[in-house]
Amino acid sequence: MAFVIRHIRRSLGWILVIMGAIFLPLPIPLGLPFLIIGGALIVSDSEAAQRVVRVWRRRYRRIDGHIYRVAPRMPGFVRSIIDKTEPRPLRRANGLRAAAAPVPAPAVQPEGEGPRPAPPREAAE
Repeated sequence: MAFVIRHIRRSLGWILVIMGAIFLPLPIPLGLPFLIIGGALIVSDSEAAQRVVRVWRRRYRRIDGHIYRVAPRMPGFVRSIIDKTEPRPLRRANGLRAAAAPVPAPAVQPEGEGPRPAPPREAAE
């Protein structure tokens, strides 16, 4: 039964995405809600679509930040989709998590010392 419901939900999602694409050029933005709802239905059941959204969220961190900010105010099924598409840390071939490059600490100069002057250049003859 879950198999049938999953395919019905996915088919309905694609129908809404196609309708949204058709209605998107209209002066009244009717297509956008269809695209969003259809996309949510597809992502809720498709692992491939979840991977695509994870890549987008990892690539566009600013939009991902907006998603995190509005997530607590969303209904439960939307929050579950947001959780399913959370960008995961990248993994290396050996299964270890890829560590972020360490950020070097700013160089602090001792009090009273300014920047060191450049060594004098030899005059070219």
